[in-house]
Parts: sequence; C-alpha cells; structure tokens
Amino acid sequence: LNLDDRSMHTFSTFGEIRKQGIKVLTSTKALNIEKDGVTVENADGTFKLDADTVIYATGQKSLSEEAWALNDCADELHVIGDCVVPENIMAATQAAYNIALDIGRM
Repeated sequence: LNLDDRSMHTFSTFGEIRKQGIKVLTSTKALNIEKDGVTVENADGTFKLDADTVIYATGQKSLSEEAWALNDCADELHVIGDCVVPENIMAATQAAYNIALDIGRM
C-alpha cells in the first residue's frame, strides 16, 4: 500500500495493523521460510522472525509459476491476486480477505 494513498483500504489496513500491534518491516529480504518462522535480512542485519503463518507478496506482475514453485514450502498455499488473473486492488484485497478467513481451518 502506498502511504500517500488516502483510500478506505489504506486507512483500515494501517488502523488494524496498529490495533493488532503488528511490526512492519520494509526493505527487508526473506532468506529462508521455515516451519516456525522466516529468516530475513535488512539494514539491521540477518535475524529470524517467529511465525506460524507467512504471507509472501510478490508484487503486481503476474508470477504464477513462481508462486506455484513455493507449493512444497508449507502445508497450505493460497495463490491470489495477479498470480491468478491480473485485476485491480479491490479484487486482490477481497480474495486475500476471503483466504485469510480460512487460514488454518482446513
């Protein structure tokens, strides 16, 4: 999300991030995804983030093959947004919301 964008989605997303106490890391590269977290690297160095769920956003360009190549990395893989079909942010956000509701329930 663009911090300069004053859309409804921006305000609600950042409001929820603050409410949940989620730390946002930018300019951070994922090095390794493991069962209990992700090893990352940024200007502060290399460190591990504990996690039971990892959301891997690959950008707006359709990377369907790259997304499916991650299929063996986790128990669940949900391919959404431009990896399915190039659309708009509203469609991608709705798909992400619907998938998020079901994470861990299957």
